Amino acid sequence: MPRHARHSRHIPRHPGHPQPDISEHPEPGETGGGLPLLPHRVHVQQFVQTMEFYKLLGVRRVVLYLTSCGPDLEKVLQYYAEEGTLEVIGWPINHFLKPSTGWELEGDIPLNSQLTIMNECIYMNMYRSRYVLLADVDQLLVPASHSSLLPLMEDLQGQHPDTAVFLMETHSRYCNARPFRTEEELVLEEDFRSYKMGFNPRLVLQTAMFEVTQSYGYSVRVPSDV
Repeated sequence: MPRHARHSRHIPRHPGHPQPDISEHPEPGETGGGLPLLPHRVHVQQFVQTMEFYKLLGVRRVVLYLTSCGPDLEKVLQYYAEEGTLEVIGWPINHFLKPSTGWELEGDIPLNSQLTIMNECIYMNMYRSRYVLLADVDQLLVPASHSSLLPLMEDLQGQHPDTAVFLMETHSRYCNARPFRTEEELVLEEDFRSYKMGFNPRLVLQTAMFEVTQSYGYSVRVPSDV
């Protein structure tokens, strides 16, 4: 088992189990991200910063699950959709169930059914993206030793060939009213750090909120200096 491996349900690769078809994959440069949008937590400038940040890191397409939004954010979403970097999927779960909007166990389903969104995103992008990253709008995956996310994922996969999921430290941040901020100010705004997942979607069967529960490989926690 690789160093830092976590104990999730690893499905061995042998004839007794159905195998993922990893011979068919998208173009090598295709990296996608899935962002569940909770409108009460997201400001327009925060969303723009997140999109531009991930574009700089080589993410070619972001899939956004939208519950609702105001007119200002709607204009921004339209811009990125027309640009081709954003795919918006309507998620009007509040029309059918009463979702909770926080971690409190209230309503019919927690966090706007974020768990369902995450699993749906994996299967929808299984043969569209070489790698998928799952993160909230207010969380950034920042590689320390690579200029973009694709080389990072390729290096990690080469170093850990039996690994399906890489758990990466993310930075959650508040968003103030200032449109432009320095790097030092962004650091001061950090709320807390947690781990989000990056993986080859053809190796993942099912995920929970913070870890994959079924996959064709192990889960490895990526050191913060990588």
